Amino acid sequence: MKTQSPTSIQEEIINLAYQIARQMRKQFSSHLDAKLHEKISSYQIHALYTLTQRSATMGELAEEMNISLPSATALVDRLVRSGWVERQPDPTDRRIIRLTITEHGGKLCEAMQLQRSKGFKFLLDAMPPADVAALHRIFTNLHETLEAKKNETAKPKEGIR
Repeated sequence: MKTQSPTSIQEEIINLAYQIARQMRKQFSSHLDAKLHEKISSYQIHALYTLTQRSATMGELAEEMNISLPSATALVDRLVRSGWVERQPDPTDRRIIRLTITEHGGKLCEAMQLQRSKGFKFLLDAMPPADVAALHRIFTNLHETLEAKKNETAKPKEGIR
């Protein structure tokens, strides 16, 4: 039996992660209401999920989504026109505009979350419990590593003022 080098294993993991993500997007989008799927993009879904967690300024949303400020503005304009998001003045500083999800947008997110949960449940139910536990441990480690990296890059550089 030929053993793989750590580099080839990493390359295979990267390829598998891409393939799994692509297949999951395709699988989950096929479960969404066809009329709705024509009206909402993956970026819009990401923005809505972000805003279900907390309100945000345009800059905060752009940073969270890793897109430019003009792209975030165009995205939010579409969400506002659809009635899923609204702009509101910040209660502590009226110069700041905060983006909040509307009741209609919240219901949309709940419906999408239900569909996503069904898709994940299907995948997890097909796995042995030991694999589910290992996947949980791996995903937890990945999340913690990414959060630590995000917090590390958010720190101001020492010596620069």
